[in-house]
Amino acid sequence: MQPLALVLTLVVPAAQAADDNASADPRAAKPGKVYQWQAADGLPYEYRVPEDYDPERGANLTLVLHGNGLDHRWTFWNHPTDEFRTDDIVVSPDGTTPLNGSNEFLGERKDAERVHALIAELEEIWKVRETFLYGHSQGSFFVFYYAGEFPEDVDGVCGHASGAWNWTKLSKKGHHQAIGVLHGTDDHIPYGQGWYAARWYRDEGYPLVHLRTLFDWNHRPHWYQAQSVLAWCEGMTSDAPERVAVSLELLANPDLPMGCDWSALWAVANRLAGMKGATEKQKQRGAQVAAAVDALAADHVTAIEKGLGKKGKLGTLSKGEWAGELIRFVEEFDGTPAHAAFVKANKKALEGLRKTATDALTDYHAKKEEDPAEAFAAGCEALEHGFLNYQIPEVVTQCRTWLDSGAVEVKKKERAAFEELAETYTEARKDGFAAFEKSNKKAKL
Repeated sequence: MQPLALVLTLVVPAAQAADDNASADPRAAKPGKVYQWQAADGLPYEYRVPEDYDPERGANLTLVLHGNGLDHRWTFWNHPTDEFRTDDIVVSPDGTTPLNGSNEFLGERKDAERVHALIAELEEIWKVRETFLYGHSQGSFFVFYYAGEFPEDVDGVCGHASGAWNWTKLSKKGHHQAIGVLHGTDDHIPYGQGWYAARWYRDEGYPLVHLRTLFDWNHRPHWYQAQSVLAWCEGMTSDAPERVAVSLELLANPDLPMGCDWSALWAVANRLAGMKGATEKQKQRGAQVAAAVDALAADHVTAIEKGLGKKGKLGTLSKGEWAGELIRFVEEFDGTPAHAAFVKANKKALEGLRKTATDALTDYHAKKEEDPAEAFAAGCEALEHGFLNYQIPEVVTQCRTWLDSGAVEVKKKERAAFEELAETYTEARKDGFAAFEKSNKKAKL
């Protein structure tokens, strides 16, 4: 678990305004516009009320928490006002503790209490149906922490680019929450932290946990994908079939940058298909989408098995697109029946791939500085028999650097073996990813 530390957040303003947004009391705000205000304790925040907000019906509240060194303006700089969670009241507060010239969300009770007070204040202004927390970087560590401190406040969480602090409370009081973890594999906060956070929640018995992997994505926010995870949160927790149906359609958009979140889509569609109170039309739509996603998953299994061939071994890297397709499939179709059947049928091989990666990469990192030759050997083992791991591209690059610089000297035959493995992996990843994405476009949603 990540210790309490501030982590660098890269800001990429989509349309940064020259001036701050206008101030307006939320009770008199014009729907659809972004305003700034302060909580009773002086905490600054920006907010936007939905265009069609109905005080009788109410709306969901999405609280967005920024990363290190930023402030309340980050949300609407990076998340378009007229596209991001347009049915929700979106609120973006400043960090809760002044530190080194900025305001930060720290993992202390006093920070959680300030956010709790803000939510209570907002609930007095608006009728809130469900409350979702979405944090990026430092804010992501904090949303997991807050969900444990005040579980009754939170229906769902999307944490992007973080792990979970090891003092974060996990208990049965939070089992109603949808826990969404969003992480890029090229992030300077290692993807493994997000992966481990998701596993931690699952191991602690949380029934609704979703890991969304963004392959080759760095630390930047990605509002399209964050919105997909939040749609999953609502789709898995709302008791209103019409809201689950809205979440399904958002997730079913085939043109999302970085692609559709297939695992989330299947889960929400499957829930709607059997949801009490849903109309027959809604149930049929859910069943149709769930079946389409599972059929796509089955097509991927067929492609992987065909590419592997009768003589190929799933636990050993070999030429062809299949390895690249496998890397994406095991992460992106988790939960579908076809995925579950594939994992069950190949349990030993998949467990072997993960164990080899864990053991070999542990040796690799331990020896990188003091004994590059041993680290090189461990890297080769991880490449050949642990190629599912997200760190393999970095390992390949480092091993090549050692060889080219002379830091590691190996026999000609051993170098040739490495180069063949590295080329096989690189081509499989490139071609397999392309084939995987091409196949996805054929899904009839």
